[in-house]
Amino acid sequence: MNNRRKIKYVDRNIQGSLMVLLITLEVIMILVALIYIYTSFNQIFEDSIYQIHKSNQEPFYQQFLIVIFWVVIIMSVINFIALIIANAFWLKHINKILTFLTKTMSAIKNLSLKFPSVENVPQHDLTKQLILWQNNEIERAKTTNKLISALPQTIDELDEKSLTESLSKLQQQLRFASFKN
Repeated sequence: MNNRRKIKYVDRNIQGSLMVLLITLEVIMILVALIYIYTSFNQIFEDSIYQIHKSNQEPFYQQFLIVIFWVVIIMSVINFIALIIANAFWLKHINKILTFLTKTMSAIKNLSLKFPSVENVPQHDLTKQLILWQNNEIERAKTTNKLISALPQTIDELDEKSLTESLSKLQQQLRFASFKN
């Protein structure tokens, strides 16, 4: 069986950027933590190397554990703050898409071709497809309007062949077309 794990992105642009930023933060944080641990351990060792015979000295492992404890606490706090910030960016991005979709669906529900502006809408597959559909619907409405206005104004001007031809074109135009990518 060839079941490979694939990363599925909801939105490649923002998720990729957030992932790169968070990984960069982690690498920098680990490097800083390692440097801090190295200098702290070195200092603990230097401070106690000449005081080996003192009895009231704290053991090495306790001092080392205290340094590691503070490093872990500080890294955890930084990670927590970074995740809160990343979540805020993600929610803002998703809310822009959902607001656009909600306004568009409301316009569709009201049978209106006055769709919301696409200026601040993030580039997402769903919004791209919806914008493509909107443009197709607007073109279809314009073509339908032209076909209707080409119909004769009075009954006297009717001839069966042109009426059948015009109605056939209108019928084709009014059918729901599938999405074209």
